[in-house]
Amino acid sequence: MKVILSRLQHFSLGAKLGVGFGLLVLLTLIIGLQGLLTSRETLAVLDRTYQSDVLGVSHLGRAESAFLRIGRHVRQALLTADPTARKEVLSQITQSEAETFQMIESFKTKTFRESTPRRLRG
Repeated sequence: MKVILSRLQHFSLGAKLGVGFGLLVLLTLIIGLQGLLTSRETLAVLDRTYQSDVLGVSHLGRAESAFLRIGRHVRQALLTADPTARKEVLSQITQSEAETFQMIESFKTKTFRESTPRRLRG
C-alpha cells in the first residue's frame, strides 16, 4: 500500500484526479452490475411465484364460480316444468361440474409451496 501511495505522490494533479475518478467509475460499475444481477434474480422469483401461486389461486376462484353456477342450475332444474328445458339445465350442471373439477386439478398442479393449500383451507 505504501508503494502505491509513494508512486501517486510523484504524479501530477491531473493524473491523481484521473486515477481517483477512474476508481469511482469502476466502483459505480461494480455496484450497478450487482444491482442488475440482483434485480434479475428477484424478477425470476416473482415470475415463478406468479406462475404457481397466483395462477393457482385464480383457478380456485374460477372453480368457485363454476360451483356457484351448479347451484343456480340445480334451482333452475327444480323450478322448470318443461322436460326439454330440464334436460338442457342438467347438461349445464354436468359442464359446470366438469369445469369445477378441472380448475381444482389445475390448482393442484400450479402450487409448488406446501403452505399455500394449507393457508387456503383456513
